[in-house]
Order: sequence, then C-alpha cells, then structure tokens
Amino acid sequence: MGHRQCHTRFGLTSVGGNWLGVWLLVLSCGLPAYNQVSFRTKIPRMKVTENEMFQITFILKNGQGTQFEGPDFKNFTVLSKPSRFLDPNAVNRNAAGEIIYSYALLPKDTGTFRLPPASVMVDGKKIRSNSMVIEVLRLGTVIKSSLSREEAFVRTEVSSSEVYLGQQLIVDYKLYYTINVQAYYFTSEPTYKGFYAKDTHRFNSEVTNIQIDGIEYATRTLKRVILFPQQQGRHSIDPMNIRLGVVGNNLFKIDRFNLATEAVEIRVKPLSVLSSDTLIGAVGKFSMEADVSARNVSEGKDIRLILTIEGNGDIKAIKPPTIRLPEQIEAYSPHILEESFQEDQRGVHGRKVIEYVLIANRAGTYTLAPEFTYFDTDSAALVTLRPEVFELRISPDPNKSSPETVLAMRETEMATDILGAKNEIDLHRNDRIFIGSGLFYILLAFPFCILAGAYFYQKRRRDRTALSREQLRRLEAKKVADQHLLRARQMMDQQDPRAFYDEISRATLDYACDRLSIPRAELTKQRVRLQLEAIGLEEQLIVDLLFVLTVTEHILYSRSDDRKDVHRVYQTAEAVIQAIESSF
Repeated sequence: MGHRQCHTRFGLTSVGGNWLGVWLLVLSCGLPAYNQVSFRTKIPRMKVTENEMFQITFILKNGQGTQFEGPDFKNFTVLSKPSRFLDPNAVNRNAAGEIIYSYALLPKDTGTFRLPPASVMVDGKKIRSNSMVIEVLRLGTVIKSSLSREEAFVRTEVSSSEVYLGQQLIVDYKLYYTINVQAYYFTSEPTYKGFYAKDTHRFNSEVTNIQIDGIEYATRTLKRVILFPQQQGRHSIDPMNIRLGVVGNNLFKIDRFNLATEAVEIRVKPLSVLSSDTLIGAVGKFSMEADVSARNVSEGKDIRLILTIEGNGDIKAIKPPTIRLPEQIEAYSPHILEESFQEDQRGVHGRKVIEYVLIANRAGTYTLAPEFTYFDTDSAALVTLRPEVFELRISPDPNKSSPETVLAMRETEMATDILGAKNEIDLHRNDRIFIGSGLFYILLAFPFCILAGAYFYQKRRRDRTALSREQLRRLEAKKVADQHLLRARQMMDQQDPRAFYDEISRATLDYACDRLSIPRAELTKQRVRLQLEAIGLEEQLIVDLLFVLTVTEHILYSRSDDRKDVHRVYQTAEAVIQAIESSF
C-alpha cells in the first residue's frame, strides 16, 4: 500500500511536473507572439461615395515608432495631416500599447482604388503596413446596410411633390427605428440641383411613435432643409447617406451601420398666369402694411412711404413694388430698410421693409394707393394687396411768392420809383412833351412786361412739374445709374458679390425704366428689347444688356456667391448704359 501510494504520488507529481513543463513551454512560445510588433491599415468600410470624407488609420502595436511615412494618396484629397495618438481603448483594457496614425481623405473620382501601405521605423528596422482596396461609388448611390428595414430606415419627406417656381418646399429627413440608436451623422448630402437651399434649425426633433405595416417604430426628424425651386420641370432630390451608432447585446460596444434615403422626384410647375419674360419674385403667401410719415405737408417737403411685406416666399427675390403716383408727386429710388428671415415649425418666414421718399411739387389734395402683387400658390393666381388709401394734402409753400404777389410787389416798386423820380424833377419849364416820348412808352409797357414775365414763369414752372414724372426721370437716369455703378465697383473691390449684383440690378433696371420710359409694372425683357431696337441700338449691345439682366436676376434669386463674372458684368453694364445714353 505504501509503495503504491508512493508510486501514485510520484506519478501525480510527475504528471504535475509534466503539465508545468507544458505550460512553461506554451508561455515561452506565447510571450513572443503576444509582444510581437505589428503594423496594419484600417478603414471604416470598403465602399464610400464621392464627396464623402472617410478616415484611414495605421495602427502600430507593441512598438515605439519613429520616422513615420504615409503613402501617396494620389486618388484622394488629404483633408488633414497625419495625427498620432495612443489608443485609449487599449489602455483601458490593459492591452499592449497601440500608436495610431490617422488621415482624413476625400475621394477625387469614382472607381476602385488601392490604398498603399505606410511605413515606420521600429528598433532601427523599417516595417510596412498592409495595403487595402476601397470602392468609390457615385454620389447618391445607396450603400447597403446590414440592418433590416424592421430595425431601422431613413426617409426623405417633402411638404409637397408638386410646387410652383419659387415656392417654399420643406424637406425633412426622418429616422424610423426599433433598435437602440445612440448616435448618427450625415456622411454625404444632396447637391439640390435646381433649387436654392437653406438649412433651418427650428423644427420638432422630439421622438414620437408610429405604426407602419404592423410594426411600431420610434421616429424623429434628423434634419430639415428649405428649398426654393429655381427652374421649372422635374428635379430629383438625391439620397442622403447617414451613419448610425447602434448599441447591441454588448453594452460596451457601438456598432456602426450605413443607411440612405431614396431619391425623391419633385415637379416644379411654371407660374401659368405669367409670361416667361415677366420679372416677378413674390411666390407664396404674403401680407403688406403701409404707412406714411405725414399726410399734411407743404410744397417741396418730403413724405416717407414705408411698406412692410411679410410672407413664406423667398423674401430676397422680391423687388420693391412700383407705386402709382400723381404727376405732381415724384419719387426717388426705393431703399431697403430691412430684409430678414425667421424660422419656425412651419418653415421660413421672411420680412422686407421698403422706404420710398416722395416730394410734392404743387399744392393740392392727392390720393396715394400703394399695392403689392404676388403669385398665390393656393389659388394659382395673382393676388394684389391694397392695404390703405392715403389722402395727402399739400399746402402752398409759405416762403415762396406766388405770381400775383410778385406782380403786386413789382407794381409797388414801380410806383415808388416813379414817385421818387417825380419828386426829383426840376420845376423849371421844359419844352419837351412827355406824352409820346420814349420814357412814356417804356413806362407804359412796363406793367405788361411784368405780367408777361409772371405768366411765362408760371408756365415754365408748370412745364417743369409736368416733366418731373417722366422727362425729368429720363434726364436724371444716367446720373442715378452712375451712382449705382460706383457702389457696385466698391462692392466688387470689397469682394461682396451679393451686394455687387444688387447694385448692378438697380443700375440696369432703374436705368431701363427711366431712360426708356417703361413703367415698372410693364418691365419685361421683350419690352426692353423692343424699346432698344426702336432707338436703333446695335444688336450686340441689346444682347449684352439682356445678358446682364439675366445674370443678375439669377444670382440674386438663387442667392449664389458666384464671383467669376463680376468684372465682365460690370464692364458690360457700364458699356451698354453709355451706348444707350449716346443714342439719345
């Protein structure tokens, strides 16, 4: 027994010793493997879309790297220089140290590209990472996600699939999900070709529940964009690519998935009640208020008319309304006091305040009825707002003498002169007879000359008043245009393209209206062409002016910041205005 026990004990010890040897062997083999230096390349996924930024990282493990050399990314734009940092996850889990070198890249073109390896020096030896292949897809391509539709999907929802040219269109990007979504961000956005786009941050982003096809989803709006159509026809809103951070069974790990919306087609209808040549920027729903600074003034004093226009259309595209005035009242070019946007749950609401300075040249009582016309998208018709009719009472200028007063003063002066002359006459006999003499006829004609002078003065004043509404504007059109061109030149030097095109628009449109005697309500490109042909302007100059009108209208309506044509537009506008002026 004792021998067997001793043998058994010896055997157990022997076996135990053998197991210990095996473990020592494994550890001795495993330690070098555990401490082995590695250098690898990592990208978030194998497919991206063009214009989508992604990150490439080179991870050095178990080594202190020096002289890092990144690859030549010839098919990509490097958005950030390589950054070097320690992996905090490795530190937290007490793993071997990892050094990460990271780049942010943007594809230059579509296709399949090889990402070359990087290199780094470790203990005097250069090691290289692995190369990788990435596929760059066209913008708008839906990148498949491993999430099923029952788990999550995103959708583009629009306020209407049919809108009018210039009408506000609300686009919401909404997420529907049944899983634990912790984060999201947009990897690429549509270009909104054919629209002017404005981001808005005033929308309801609260989570609500909705049932679709028997499945209850949580849903929330991720992003809202306001669009204003710039071209009629059918346009497509391309897909929006979104990346989700999802927590699954492992609460300490966030999985990332890619989702994309489907393209949405929008039909942009023309403003059917207008000709294609009519210049109008007010489309939607609007209101207008009007006020005047005074209703009782004397001749020559100014009256300020203030119009406040509010609505849900593109407020920047609205031009100051034309005010119909009596011929005895003239107006200076309108001035924009305020132009602003406000955001709310219903979209974008705009406000524009316009000031007109009016001057009455003749006493009397006149009516002023400002109005504003816009295209109503609900009724598909033009709506004219007439908020109030103002009665203006213009009194004579107390500091200005009337013709009758002038005549009376002249007669008094004449009588005084005659009396003075009479008192100075020598009473000695004079053989010359006064009646029939030259002095007699001069004195006899003098009152009639005064009356004739007063008559012609009054007639000239009436003629000038009659000129103030049309001919006076024609005479001053070049001067006003030069002032706008001067300000346009200043805006061009300050590199402010929006203000530049606004001044060019004022210079050309105001000049065309005033010099060619075209009422603003009737201003069309065809009308401008006919008037210029009538005065014999060269065809090329007509084309140049229409080019300036078209470019400025497009830039201001689309709110673009295009600067490439500013010098050409300025020189063309200046040359055409000078040529038209020389034709008169």
